[in-house]
Amino acid sequence: MFPVSVWRFLNWPLSEEADYRTRRDELIAEWRNDGLIGESSQLDRRATLLFGTGGTYNIDDLRARAQMMEVIKTSLSVMMQYLYLFSQEVFNQQHVAVR
Repeated sequence: MFPVSVWRFLNWPLSEEADYRTRRDELIAEWRNDGLIGESSQLDRRATLLFGTGGTYNIDDLRARAQMMEVIKTSLSVMMQYLYLFSQEVFNQQHVAVR
């Protein structure tokens, strides 16, 4: 569902001091806290629907899925900021090297 670069970003280990191992873990915890999916120990109907084989969605499932996608979008905007900063560093290094 995600390009390899995005999947790597979401699964890249965070710092040792972070509350979660990866951004993916952080997203899943946020979805659980917001009541969008159930606990992993008791995989609920919605989690099975969203992450399993699929099935019939009701309006609440669709709204939950839309909220989950918004959370992912926010996380990926962080990735875009990192890429922008990286590109600026590369550009500045090339600009200095040319002089």
